[in-house]
Amino acid sequence: MICLYVSSPLSESVPWLVHASPRIYPYAEDFKQFYYNASLDYALPDNIRPNGFYLDDTHPSQKAVAFEITTAETVYVDTVAPIISSYHMERNLTSSGYSKSASAGGLPVLINTVSLGRQWAFSTCHWIRPCTGSEMVGSACSATLAGVSYSGYCFESSSGGLQCGHTLALDDSLGEKPIVIEQSQSPNRLASEEGLFVSTTASTTTLPKATYRCERGAAAVASGSYVGKRLKVAGCMITSDSSYDVMADVHVPAYCTTPADHRVGCMIPGASNFDPTALQSSKCVFNTRGCTSTTAVNYNSEASIDDGSCIEKLEGCTIAPTPYSGVPDTTPGYRSGFYGSALANVGKVSETTYGGLAVANYMPGANWLSGCIVAVEGCMDPTSANYDSAATVNSGTWCIPRVPGCMMPNAAHAPTNFKTPAGNLKDGLAGNFNPAASIHIPSLCNIERRGCMDSTMNNYDPYATVIGTCYPKLEGCLNPLAKNLYCTSKQYTPCPDLMGVTQLHARAICQFEDSPPMPPGAPPPPLPPGKAFERRPVVATTMVAGGDVADYDDTVKANLKAFFAEKAGTTSSAVDVGVTGASVNLEILVTFADLAAANSAATQISSALGDSAESASAALGITVQSAPTTSAKEILVEVVAPPAVTPLGLIIGPSAGGTALVVVFVLLLWRRRAKKGKMTTYPAAETTPSRKNVKQAWAEEDD
Repeated sequence: MICLYVSSPLSESVPWLVHASPRIYPYAEDFKQFYYNASLDYALPDNIRPNGFYLDDTHPSQKAVAFEITTAETVYVDTVAPIISSYHMERNLTSSGYSKSASAGGLPVLINTVSLGRQWAFSTCHWIRPCTGSEMVGSACSATLAGVSYSGYCFESSSGGLQCGHTLALDDSLGEKPIVIEQSQSPNRLASEEGLFVSTTASTTTLPKATYRCERGAAAVASGSYVGKRLKVAGCMITSDSSYDVMADVHVPAYCTTPADHRVGCMIPGASNFDPTALQSSKCVFNTRGCTSTTAVNYNSEASIDDGSCIEKLEGCTIAPTPYSGVPDTTPGYRSGFYGSALANVGKVSETTYGGLAVANYMPGANWLSGCIVAVEGCMDPTSANYDSAATVNSGTWCIPRVPGCMMPNAAHAPTNFKTPAGNLKDGLAGNFNPAASIHIPSLCNIERRGCMDSTMNNYDPYATVIGTCYPKLEGCLNPLAKNLYCTSKQYTPCPDLMGVTQLHARAICQFEDSPPMPPGAPPPPLPPGKAFERRPVVATTMVAGGDVADYDDTVKANLKAFFAEKAGTTSSAVDVGVTGASVNLEILVTFADLAAANSAATQISSALGDSAESASAALGITVQSAPTTSAKEILVEVVAPPAVTPLGLIIGPSAGGTALVVVFVLLLWRRRAKKGKMTTYPAAETTPSRKNVKQAWAEEDD
């Protein structure tokens, strides 16, 4: 390959190589100009160093090869510097498209020993003195010879040593551009005087006295002037530009005050497009063998001779259909994924066993990558619930049939951390979740609302759809100041809060303070004259029931009589039912012929009712709010006719609060005294007590 080497202007103290900027301004990491020591492996991470960075003294790129006087900078072996003029700096431009590099290697020797056609020129170097060990290429130097003072720069001579010298004359390869610097200066020899070419009639240009470096490889190694080959010099060759350089051989726009192209063309002889008048280098075309068919995949636009190597283009997908084809199994993440399906019979499958494709349209004979369809697994059946319009491959059982239904989960299928909206503990989820559904139809869902669905219960919820806990309509003390809070009967200790079982407040049941000691019993009032009384054994059952007095009509009472008569082994005529208000207090009396029979019946009734309000409610079919108490005892009954077993009379009186009635099946005086264990027997000579006396006696008993 023939290359055009161009040197920087001779006014610069260092002989740079001028070229187009490498890949990345201002340097490229792989742009090397120095042949590094072959014993070092620069592919190793510890030896890799990018150009332009000098990290340590052991790497060859750290070697300083010159010192640029004009910029006062050290030039290293791999230095690449941009050519930036005032034009570029004024416009904040970081690149002109041209750079210069420190020249190294055997290029100067090749210039003097190898024919390069017209890609070189001549210069005359005047030797001044040898350079010292402390001086470098480009260092300023001077000496006095024969009483005359000379100045120059250190340069690398043809012998490889550093010499001090300066250029006195220039010419091109044909002797058509002679230039002298201060013609009167001696000694000076021109290239035309050396017989290197036929003399021409070209006029000589004389420049004023100035210091110009000698080109690298000049043969000036002793006293005198030496004519030798040199590289062509870069510079601005537009005569109208203020930076025009008459010494330039090749036009480089970056050196102009106003950069512009000038006579662009191929400057290398032998190229098919060589232009002998060109001053600015451009692309050269040479006769090259290769594929000249523009439709071939290996078409070579540089080729001018077809060598039969063309491979015609066949477009298609050239990517291997097998995933990870050609990828080493040591690659991180190699086949580490998985695929799966919502269907239970497929589940989750690791990528290692995955047998699907990477592309859906691999073309084995194709040599030009085009139109690959990436394999996207998915259901390709448009009638399925999970149809994927982007899917291109269905290697697994992906499709799910369309089954409409409610897909809102119920409590059994909801996640453990599911929270109902706004913390609602009743509403949420669905009551008719269909696990087989694949198409959700919201209108088919019945929102699950858990609640009591029994309209007879206290917490009945008409909107409930799922059976929840029901609480009966019970009365109890709900006053927090009472001793028997949450209790359904009077007592002096509170009851457990039954989570809403005690729903209705009954003030009469509340016990606010301990009862004072019972006073001594008052003497019984005298019996009314002409009246007779006798003792009769009864079984008394008392309890607090729900509702009010009006709820206990003749039908309810008849049912209660029938129940107690059956359990006591007697007839309904022997049973009396008493109902009193201020809470519904029930007292059922069953009369017997003797106390032994009453005791036996009390056991049977107690067993039938149980020991709780719930069991009594179930047995009687009414709402019982307190545990029933059943006992056998004797009461006094007025005898008007000859003694006989007669049902107790029905006495109806107003309730204390005006909200209920009390039905009592024995005289209240006798009931009160019987409860206190102070049964009174009146002599036969005394008359039956009046109603007033009975009330007075009751009041005395309460006191």
